[in-house]
Amino acid sequence: MIAARRLLADRRGAVAAETALIAVLYFSVLMSIGEFGRYAYIRNELVQMAYAGARCAGLRAVACSNAPSVSTDVRVYDAAKTQTYIISSAAARGITLQARNIQLTALATCSGLSGFVRVSISRRFGSPFLRAAGLDNVYINTSACFPQQS
Repeated sequence: MIAARRLLADRRGAVAAETALIAVLYFSVLMSIGEFGRYAYIRNELVQMAYAGARCAGLRAVACSNAPSVSTDVRVYDAAKTQTYIISSAAARGITLQARNIQLTALATCSGLSGFVRVSISRRFGSPFLRAAGLDNVYINTSACFPQQS
């Protein structure tokens, strides 16, 4: 009985136990902040890639067209080259995209106006922390429009 009272009154090791409990919460918050920053970075880069791809296609730039041999030739929009341009631009920024992540619409209506090129990008946000929590179905969706040049 005396040993039990002495054990209950003993406070040695309480700080270690409290630190262990708080450390789990602290590191969870810290990792969440890091993952949110990574999500924001990837989303921002995808928005930039969508806009750059729409602009490249809308202007019929060499990287997104049939690249004429003579400068007076009329350039024609090329969907495959536009996808390649977007994928390589994203790879240069450390983001992996595949052709299935990109949807191109050559004659789109944006904000009620017709004659635009629309680039839509959808990519899964892969995170080991979300996977551990069972929330691995987070997708980043973005799109951008640019007027077709005549």
